[in-house]
Amino acid sequence: MLGIERFGGIAGAFLVAELQRWQLSFAEVFAMVAIPGVTATATLLVKQFAHPEQAADKTRTRDGAALGH
Repeated sequence: MLGIERFGGIAGAFLVAELQRWQLSFAEVFAMVAIPGVTATATLLVKQFAHPEQAADKTRTRDGAALGH
């Protein structure tokens, strides 16, 4: 997962640089970069509503105490 995160950070910088080279406005660049984030958010919300029991099971231990980090 960390490798994918690093790749996304590097690819995002190159994407913004390329969009700036095309002389797009700040609003247009932001809209283009926001699309993957909005898509990921919508996907996670659909998953949460489709299988709410899976998310609740991972935050509790056997005795019912919440896990902390």
